[in-house]
Amino acid sequence: REAAAAGKGRQDFETVKEWTARMAWPVSDNFFQTYDFVRYGEGSISEKEATPFINEIQKLKENFLKKDV
Repeated sequence: REAAAAGKGRQDFETVKEWTARMAWPVSDNFFQTYDFVRYGEGSISEKEATPFINEIQKLKENFLKKDV
């Protein structure tokens, strides 16, 4: 939602990997592994496993979705 509000949203046809590549956002392979596991897997992850994923999202927000003031 924040990305869409900033004009940087994901297209309906794009995967998350395609979207981040189009936006030239630096995202680790572990990010995609965690995303795919949570999105398509049948389990959950621990807080320890979630923390790096959440930190990457926060960095993307800070670096690429800042609102101009």
